[in-house]
Amino acid sequence: MNDKLVEFIKTTNGTFRTQDATDKGITKPTLCIAVKNGLLERTLHGIYLVPEAFEDDMYITQLRKTKIVYSHATALYLHGLTTRDPLVYDVTVPAGYNTKTLKMSGYSVHSQKKSLYEIGITSIQSMYGNFLKLYDVERTLCDMVHDKKHQDRFVLIEGFKEYAHSDQKNLSKLTAYSHTFKVAETVRNYMEVLL
Repeated sequence: MNDKLVEFIKTTNGTFRTQDATDKGITKPTLCIAVKNGLLERTLHGIYLVPEAFEDDMYITQLRKTKIVYSHATALYLHGLTTRDPLVYDVTVPAGYNTKTLKMSGYSVHSQKKSLYEIGITSIQSMYGNFLKLYDVERTLCDMVHDKKHQDRFVLIEGFKEYAHSDQKNLSKLTAYSHTFKVAETVRNYMEVLL
């Protein structure tokens, strides 16, 4: 295998986009040769995986759809604030983003105006060692409250209970976000009951 490709793969945890490889000076023919020799697998258009790497669906989706941010119940699960493994992944995208393929793939897609979309974006390592983009806990709780008619009540309450007992909670951030997303009164009611 090409030395440059070997070094690049070491920085990717075994999964990468064609564009990321070509940005590092690795040619498309080099990738094709690696696939033919069984050193790489092409999982989707523009996505490569080394054979021994686990296929991390959430990460691969994020490589393909770079604007998605895992949110709502999915983010609560990734943060460890609910025991319910999401049956459908929740993602948020900026308003105007084409959501057709995400919805066809079974994702629950939420659109957010661009001025609010970037608030609270952070990352967390998946169980496969890849970094996923998601909203921080405080933003996630506000999103859940804002959309509570479409959220599992058990997951929402469990999330607030776990947050209230967490050493990592940031009540000033939660308060600021609750005002930004116009859910301050409801968030305050949840927290008053739990604290």
